[in-house]
Amino acid sequence: MKNLIKYFIFILDELIGIALIITILYYLNVSLEIFVGVILIIFIIFVFISYVFLPQLKKPVTGSEGLIDMKGVALETFNEEGSVLVHGEQWRAVTNEVQIKKGDKVIVLDVQGLTVTVKKI
Repeated sequence: MKNLIKYFIFILDELIGIALIITILYYLNVSLEIFVGVILIIFIIFVFISYVFLPQLKKPVTGSEGLIDMKGVALETFNEEGSVLVHGEQWRAVTNEVQIKKGDKVIVLDVQGLTVTVKKI
């Protein structure tokens, strides 16, 4: 909800501009084809601007929260504890699964300090 409010404030001036253009076209008695064409062009520009700038409003995920749901590779065969490579870094890993073999792809479920909880994909 908070991002939606930020996004609305971010595009408020564009919305006012669009409303102004539509009002001017209406009072100038512009033909329906031109009216619809201008609205479509404005809509395409609006979607492009939203597609480019909306990701910039999202807060980047860093730290341990950024590791959750990331994929990695087991560096050794292990039953409960071992090591995995996630995002180019070697991590101590624990799992509840029977066995993870060297080279198996894993996904990070949780992070506790310098230890990640993983499961086999």
